[in-house]
Amino acid sequence: TSGAAKILNKPNLFSGNYNDLTNKPTIPTVPSNVSVFNNDAHYITEAQLNALLATMNNTIDSLRNRIGELENGTTPVTPDPVTPDTTIPIIPGIVDGQGCPGKETIFDYDGNPYSTVVIGQQCWMKTNLRTTHYSNGTTIGLQSGVSSSVTYPARYYPGSNSSNLNTYGYLYNWYAVMNGNESSNTNPSMVQGICPVGWHVPSNSEWSQLTNYVNSYAGFQCSSTNQYIAKALCSPEYWSSSTTNLCAVGYTPSVNNNATGFSALPAGALQYANNISPGSNAYFWSCTQSNSGTAYNIYLGYNSPTVGVNADGSMSSMFSVRCVWDSAVSEGGAQAVVTGFVNNITSTTAQCGGSVVTDNGYVVTERGVCWSTSNPPMVYHNRTIDGAGMGSFVSNLTGLTPGTTYYVRAYAMTSSGTIYGGVVSFTTPELCGTSTVKDKDLNEYHTVQIGNQCWMKENLRTTHYADGTAISVGSRTSFQGAYYYTPSGGSIDQGYLYSWAAVMRNSSTSSANPSGVQGVCPTGWHVPSDAEWAVLEDFVGGQDTCKCSNNTTYIAKALAATSGWTASTNTCAVGNGQTTNNKTGFSALPVGYKWSNNSGESGNVAYFWSSTQSDSDIVRYHTVLPL
Repeated sequence: TSGAAKILNKPNLFSGNYNDLTNKPTIPTVPSNVSVFNNDAHYITEAQLNALLATMNNTIDSLRNRIGELENGTTPVTPDPVTPDTTIPIIPGIVDGQGCPGKETIFDYDGNPYSTVVIGQQCWMKTNLRTTHYSNGTTIGLQSGVSSSVTYPARYYPGSNSSNLNTYGYLYNWYAVMNGNESSNTNPSMVQGICPVGWHVPSNSEWSQLTNYVNSYAGFQCSSTNQYIAKALCSPEYWSSSTTNLCAVGYTPSVNNNATGFSALPAGALQYANNISPGSNAYFWSCTQSNSGTAYNIYLGYNSPTVGVNADGSMSSMFSVRCVWDSAVSEGGAQAVVTGFVNNITSTTAQCGGSVVTDNGYVVTERGVCWSTSNPPMVYHNRTIDGAGMGSFVSNLTGLTPGTTYYVRAYAMTSSGTIYGGVVSFTTPELCGTSTVKDKDLNEYHTVQIGNQCWMKENLRTTHYADGTAISVGSRTSFQGAYYYTPSGGSIDQGYLYSWAAVMRNSSTSSANPSGVQGVCPTGWHVPSDAEWAVLEDFVGGQDTCKCSNNTTYIAKALAATSGWTASTNTCAVGNGQTTNNKTGFSALPVGYKWSNNSGESGNVAYFWSSTQSDSDIVRYHTVLPL
């Protein structure tokens, strides 16, 4: 140690930069055939050398101080966690046009592959999205007809022709793209929406970052003209021909297009009930709402040299989607630590995670996520420990408080300090049974925990979907029409009756657990599948206090309300000794039905929809009968 101290403390220790070197090496001149944007020879620049020398000097200073402490017999004080500079260049650097480091190819839920491309500090998909499912497995419905008023998630074949799918991917409306997320114009947006795990829907700010970057380099400009960058972003194939302007996308596209590698495709659109066929235009969604019912989108046309930004895209329109990697890409390499999305949120638990993309030359001794009710969260608040080293990890957060907003971010402890990822916030729901939920009409419903499920204790009585869309009042039953009806008993307090079309709101049938079908339900709630009803019935049938005459199928009394039922003399009937009903708290009410234009059975029976279709016009439903 003392020998090392003498070497480190030599008075002639170099502490300058590249230009101060006496015998500095010659930096080779970049050959003319090597693009400044595709520096595949990985020449070391003067800026990179200076940054590396500065890093060496900082390390030497730290060692000198530590040796001095040891020689003086002092014990150093452990400093608070620090966030070191995560932009230290890594040679060779990441350059435009390459695949994202470690993410050259990614896959969606359906297993479709997507190539990626680095442009500036962003990593983009270089082909259009074509998934039929969200990352949790929920199906995105296919729209077949031309409509300008679809307000539920839907996908559409470009040009209304399935043969275009392999080339152009699907078109999606904004509701499908967002998957229930709020509008965002932050950078990054943090809206996963329709994108695969680890990727997100770009905000309008992120699209601006892309176009501003491309416009800043003369090599991406056509005829050295400011803003003429559309050709640099567009694929060399599939575009209609243009002869009006040599900088137009369609002017000799096979020769001059796609300098960035973004490969924008002219998939067309479905906009305001107009079917725009592929070949002439490309529209891409952002996750940024511009007004009520409209959102920002990016436009490229075969006859134009510029990139357009539209603020009036109807949310019902069908446009293409490109996703962006959650990790920004710096000039010298990938962002060191990336925070994942929060999911599986309950009243007291949640799941997050992240990835240590690069250790910047330091050993990662511990990694995980930290969280707090204050922003930003630090490792000394609450944290998980999910291994060490680089790579991805999953973190389970426990001991959370119901109805509380938390901030969480990934971290990596290194020999140089603690490096943090970006901050993500989430809110835990109120504890089931002690809280209420409101629909769009502000009707309030109590909740009840039965086994591992949380149910509403009252029948739904909303006249609007969660996004404010009105549900029509029905006068006659219809398998296709979305209607609600007043029960035959006339009491609205006992809830409305709904057609299955209204319940599902054009979602596909689901037998999954959970179903994933929000349909007519408030935000955060969903229509139960047949499998979920079976879970309820199996649990209740397994509880001794809920069985009548010790029969596992005689559980109707345990689910039925304590009043309102027609009297019965059968021992285990719902209508017999009604004050002993409702051991579960489910509180089923006998509101009857509306069937083939007839209403009836008020006081005698309760029917409940499932999200599971069993035949072309038959749906699984569940009843509470009086026996």
